[in-house]
Amino acid sequence: MFSLQDTPIDVTECRCRLARADAGACVTFEGWVRNHHRGRPVTCLEYESFGALAQAEGDRIVADLERRHPGAHVLGVHRTGRLEVGELAVWLGATAAHRGAAFAACRDLIEELKRSLPVWKKEFFGDGTSEWVNCTVEHNPGRSRDDYHSRFRQLQAVGAAGLDRLARARVLVVGAGGLGSAALETLAGSGIGSITLVDRGRVELSNLHRQTLYAVDDLDLTKAAVAARRLSARNPFLQVEAHAVAVDAGNVVGLIAGHEIVLDCSDNFATRCLLHDACRAVRVPLVQAAVLGFEGSINTFVPGAPGCLRCLWGANPVSELEQVVTSAGMPVFGGAAATLGCLQGAEAIKLLLDLPVPSQDSTLLVDLLDTSITRIGRRADPACPVCAAPTFVPAGAP
Repeated sequence: MFSLQDTPIDVTECRCRLARADAGACVTFEGWVRNHHRGRPVTCLEYESFGALAQAEGDRIVADLERRHPGAHVLGVHRTGRLEVGELAVWLGATAAHRGAAFAACRDLIEELKRSLPVWKKEFFGDGTSEWVNCTVEHNPGRSRDDYHSRFRQLQAVGAAGLDRLARARVLVVGAGGLGSAALETLAGSGIGSITLVDRGRVELSNLHRQTLYAVDDLDLTKAAVAARRLSARNPFLQVEAHAVAVDAGNVVGLIAGHEIVLDCSDNFATRCLLHDACRAVRVPLVQAAVLGFEGSINTFVPGAPGCLRCLWGANPVSELEQVVTSAGMPVFGGAAATLGCLQGAEAIKLLLDLPVPSQDSTLLVDLLDTSITRIGRRADPACPVCAAPTFVPAGAP
């Protein structure tokens, strides 16, 4: 729920609109008109918005947050018109079953509205002058994308042209766990313009030794929402879209659509095969990594390149491979997950910059015990059904 209004905000009415029988926590934020700004005395404010556009953007933000924080309900109310010092300008609230989810949803609502809502304010100062302020950029003064990437831009293989290329890129990352944390941080720090991340899981205590995007305070929150917030906080010039859903045969093609490259950071072979087959069919490059114990592997599957996942493992590898992993109990060295995820992100960056990508025609086997990388060339299997298939067919379809 979101609303713009030119009348005083009724806090009691706002709380009633958020009330839920299943809610055990309510977190609220109030923004007041203060009597100073950057050292100058302020006498009053005027807020102006692009009516229908601001309402539509506020509705979009609320809907997105309730999707990213399942079970949470959020409400945002923003004043317009003239406000005196001390008046309530913004009221935001979130309810959820537990306080952690309510705090996270309310905090994200604050940041998203500040970042995206098309609202301007005119400040009237004690000396009789006034000034319009764009609220969407006021919280980020003096910062520029060029400053953020200054050290990366110095690389001869990158430069200004490379940064511009990465800024236009849209990347899909499936899985925000051990591999995903490292891959996402690598992408976010390298100037990717837009990242879509997909993970239906919630943060668990056993995740924290290897999933570096999360902390103890994030336990039981959705990984998608927490990861999106951390990435946006690290790089304010990054656009992040998060989906707390499982990837399945019904949504995989829709999730891939509009992205230039996909990173598979999932932890099960069913999802890996699904992503591989769909990317192959719609001709979108896929960078796939896996980790177990101190070891891991990376493959980049590019349309037209020799060999695919099923060329390597056979037409139906899921049951056999899942049995191997299940029997091993999925032990993972945190350093291996971080190393493989970082390499995975690096392969994607190099692919976007038209730099050499060793995993494009070879499987890279990484062993942290002896600190080695073994490169094994891939070959196409003439009998592979996926390489011969012209369209994506979900597993189990007739």
